[in-house]
Parts: sequence; C-alpha cells; structure tokens
Amino acid sequence: MQDVILLVSTSSIFILGYFLMKKLDVFLENNWNRQETALTYGENSLRIGFSNLFMAGGLSDVLETYGKQHPDVSIYIFSGEESELCRELETHKLDIIFLPENTDVSEKTHYNARMVLLRCAPVVMEYADLPIEPITQNQITQKVLWRKSEKSPVIDFFIGYLNAFSVDPSQM
Repeated sequence: MQDVILLVSTSSIFILGYFLMKKLDVFLENNWNRQETALTYGENSLRIGFSNLFMAGGLSDVLETYGKQHPDVSIYIFSGEESELCRELETHKLDIIFLPENTDVSEKTHYNARMVLLRCAPVVMEYADLPIEPITQNQITQKVLWRKSEKSPVIDFFIGYLNAFSVDPSQM
C-alpha cells in the first residue's frame, strides 16, 4: 500500500513539474522576445558600435555625462568589423558607429558624419584584473556615423555631448 501511495505521489509531482516547466518555458520565451524587441526598437535606448573597443574608453566622460543627464536612456555598446557595423547602422540595429578615419562607407546610404579625436584608455579585464594598455598614447581620429531616425532626439543629445567633449580634427 505504501508503495502505491509513494508511486502515485511521485508521479503527481512529476506531472505537476512538467506543466509548471511548460508554463515557465512560455513565460521565458515571451520575455526574451520582448527584451529583443526593446533592444532592437526601443526609443529609450542608444546603441553604439565600435570597430575598436578601446575607443569606448575614450568616450567615458561623454557616456558618464550623458547617462547622468538622461537616466531613462539605456546605452548598449557593441563591437564588430567595419562592414558589419555599417550594415547594422543601415538596418537601424545600431544608432551610432565609430570607425577608423580612413574607412570607406557606402554612398548609397546617407549618413550624418563627424570626425572626432579620441584617446585610447587602458582597459582592465573584469575577472582577471589584468590591465590592457594601449601602445599609443596619442589621440586617434575616428569617423562617427549616424542616421536620422524616429529616435533622433536621443541620438542628437548624445552627439551634442560628443561635440562638447571631443576635439574636431579639422580645427587643429
């Protein structure tokens, strides 16, 4: 008799667990889709792409000031090859990209562009506490590209802060 009760209770727990896991799977799938949509199309997000991730350190003052003045805007930083970054900018998956000054960009898409001087900053690996020091201590010219979009005020505010904190190479 005890064996039957144990078998029935164990089976009912497994069946209940199965249905709970199905509900959890549906919830997680819906949540993942919402997060992906928000990341791709969120009006209160700024997605910045770098071909050289060391350049992100050169924007620390701009990012910090922008983040304090616009706490409702989430900033996402991405890295990739120049062609990937241009493609993502064209498809509106990135809002702003930073490329080396000599990068050729497609003439078929109309970008807003600006050249800026950024300093490479040392980076510390989070888990190993290993500093990565840039070889050059000079400022490096980067080409900044962005497109007009429905998120234009978010992008325009960031470009305004970028103008305030960076030096235009043509003025040197």
